[in-house]
Amino acid sequence: MVQSIRLELADDIQDKINKISEEAVVGSKVYVLFFGTELPSTGQSWCPDCYEADPHIRNAFDKHAPSAILIEAPVGTREQLSSEISIKN
Repeated sequence: MVQSIRLELADDIQDKINKISEEAVVGSKVYVLFFGTELPSTGQSWCPDCYEADPHIRNAFDKHAPSAILIEAPVGTREQLSSEISIKN
């Protein structure tokens, strides 16, 4: 089964990758999954595509790359992301 590492913020990604690079078994492949942060009210990502794709992504890793390391990096709330990239409603 794929080893999954959950970050609190996508900003922490470089530090985590550096640490994994030092500790990982030689030849291990590291993947990063960016997704919309889960809503506290539902526990599901605000991004419908992220929510829909998640089980398929995990199944593919379990089937095709069970020894991989998967870093899960939330991009923030819809409001945070919209503000950062200047999307207006």
